[in-house]
Amino acid sequence: LRSRSASIRINDVFILAEPTVLSDLSPEEVEEKLFNTKLRQLALAAIMGHDQSADDSTQAADSQQTDAGYFEGLAMVVLDNLQISIENIHFRYEDDKSNPATPFAVGFMVESIQIQSTDQDWVPYFDPNARETMYKVLALNSFSAYFDISPVFCNSFDSDKFYSFMRNKIENNANDKISGYIRASILKNKADTSRPQAILQLLIEKIELSLDSEQYGCISDWTRYMSSLNEKISRASSVARPSLGVSVSTMDWWAYSLQRVKLQLEAKNKRWSWKYIKQRAESRDTYIALYKKKVKDTPLDSQEEIQMTMIEREYEYDDLLLWRKLANTAAKLELEKMKQLQPTQSKGLFGYFWGGNKTQITPQVQETALADLYNIIGFDASKTKEVEMYPPGYVKTLVSFQLNYAGICICEKGKEIVIAGIEECGMTFRYLPNEDCSKVDFKLSSCLIKDYWSIPDTPTSLVTIDDSKNWEQDEQHFSEMVKISISSNPPGIEAKYSASVNTQPIIVTYSPALFKKLDDFFLHGSKQIVETIKMAGDYGLESLKDNVAAKLRYALEDKPPIAIELDVRSMIFVAPADLSDPTCPALILNTGHMKITSDLAAREKLAQTERGIITDDYFYDSYSLKVSSIAAFCSHNYLHWRDEPPTDYFLPTFDIDISLKLRQVPFTSLPNIVLSGEIPRLSLCISPESIQDLQTVMKGIGASTSTSTSASASTSTTAATLTSAPPHTAGAMASLLTSSLD
Repeated sequence: LRSRSASIRINDVFILAEPTVLSDLSPEEVEEKLFNTKLRQLALAAIMGHDQSADDSTQAADSQQTDAGYFEGLAMVVLDNLQISIENIHFRYEDDKSNPATPFAVGFMVESIQIQSTDQDWVPYFDPNARETMYKVLALNSFSAYFDISPVFCNSFDSDKFYSFMRNKIENNANDKISGYIRASILKNKADTSRPQAILQLLIEKIELSLDSEQYGCISDWTRYMSSLNEKISRASSVARPSLGVSVSTMDWWAYSLQRVKLQLEAKNKRWSWKYIKQRAESRDTYIALYKKKVKDTPLDSQEEIQMTMIEREYEYDDLLLWRKLANTAAKLELEKMKQLQPTQSKGLFGYFWGGNKTQITPQVQETALADLYNIIGFDASKTKEVEMYPPGYVKTLVSFQLNYAGICICEKGKEIVIAGIEECGMTFRYLPNEDCSKVDFKLSSCLIKDYWSIPDTPTSLVTIDDSKNWEQDEQHFSEMVKISISSNPPGIEAKYSASVNTQPIIVTYSPALFKKLDDFFLHGSKQIVETIKMAGDYGLESLKDNVAAKLRYALEDKPPIAIELDVRSMIFVAPADLSDPTCPALILNTGHMKITSDLAAREKLAQTERGIITDDYFYDSYSLKVSSIAAFCSHNYLHWRDEPPTDYFLPTFDIDISLKLRQVPFTSLPNIVLSGEIPRLSLCISPESIQDLQTVMKGIGASTSTSTSASASTSTTAATLTSAPPHTAGAMASLLTSSLD
């Protein structure tokens, strides 16, 4: 096992897939697909152990725990020695069925996937000697994807031509490629607490996607086609959907609709008769007896096989799974009774593992053999026992993920519309065994949205970090744009869960022309898919409503304290009159610095201050919401509005202080929510200049979206009407408003 490494090498894995044709599915084939799906679910349940009772699963776990150390040591040796290399993986999906007018092909290619043992510097290395720490690397090299419009279909190629086609696609691939790795460092000595027992590092350098309007059209056609295919498969075979349109075969569609409604009502109002209950009981006993024979490896005759298949076709998956559990339990009970009646026989050293009954081995020989075997696999029983108490703050498992860049480009006929992406995205997971604490930290350094549509050949950044030092003097700047931390059983806090969110000041620029273009891109010619998604969403919400309500009620009754800390700093919205003119006026809206905190000790404080007399506030969890420095003004130069401090506020800076109380004890007469707050000062300042600038901005926004909808056309007309008013009218209006507010 330790003299040399075991290598597995696989080359040229090529897979071709294509959709099923709706017209090729007969009612019998639909039933056969449903039956095969049920059989696959039952097979998966058997593999996962879901066909075992809870007591059987517990006993199996206890028996496995007895020899866990030995098998774990053996698995470590095999894993440490195993080197796997898979080269030239190509999966291709061809589709000329969803819309014959626009056929397409999608493919995924990987040049190689390698799993290697390394040294502590992550250099490939095999050490024949036993190591305290196992280092393993999984490397993904040159993963790429393509989306071909009007491609060459290879489903009719012979094997040699198909092989050459798939191989040449990989070799001549010029698309952007994705590479990454997973590094695993695992301690073999469980008693060692000098570092985490398991450390996993995941890194992906760059992910770039591109989506053209024609490609999106093919995706829309494919989504509709698969939706209709699933509908046909899930539909009862006795109800045949008309193949012609409603206008051609109206009566057939009426008959189809009435039959579907009838079946739905019958299923809803279905009642079990005594005859059906008797038949069901007989089928259950028969299935349990037949499946018990299979568990005991007793072959079934042809008549029994047919009988078992008929029962599996007739009854649902849940029924069959329950009957299999009963059969497994009955088989185990019978086996235990047989063992009690048989005389005890001693087994050899390997008899426990291979079932052979050998002559009695003396303890000295057995101990020597075990020592040699343990030495080969590097098994030390003293190192398999976990420590009873870890050091304070000890991290047992550490998983980190880093994505340097991920972005998507929306195009039309090869011309870029917008590019959206994120940079330096990272996530870290830690598990602290002493506190049974799981902690996830997420960070995002920057987010970018570049508009290529509003100003041709000139990209415009719509999202940037506001790194100004003068906007708020008390700001504490940090390097990441967003930081999120979520914990369960956080140490040092009397709470079940904790969550904190911190963001940098962000500037968001509004681009009406881009939003209109994206609306046309995703909705034009795809109304049907949007309606399908909406219907599916409505159905999902209805089906989940009761489940979510029950979970919320349980959460309220369970009353787990949650510590919340939200710190969102000055998200600023900039709406220019004309994105292509850097000197045009713009509306600047600063949403302020928002903080939300939870007071976990509110109940205890109230109980102590009232000297044992509990008030109504004791039944509430308290949250504090504070928003500072909210403001709005117009700038004469939208691109350089930060260069000089604003002086023309029409909504001067103000603050909001709100206290929110949520009742956590059900079945009381107290209100569910108590909301109170104050705004110390709120004023509105209007001047002729600010009205003129605001009218110009509204006119520019309305003109950019005037052709999108009738509502935006109305906005444009209103803005134009306001702008056409004489200057002295605006001045008189400003004077009137100012005097009224004063």
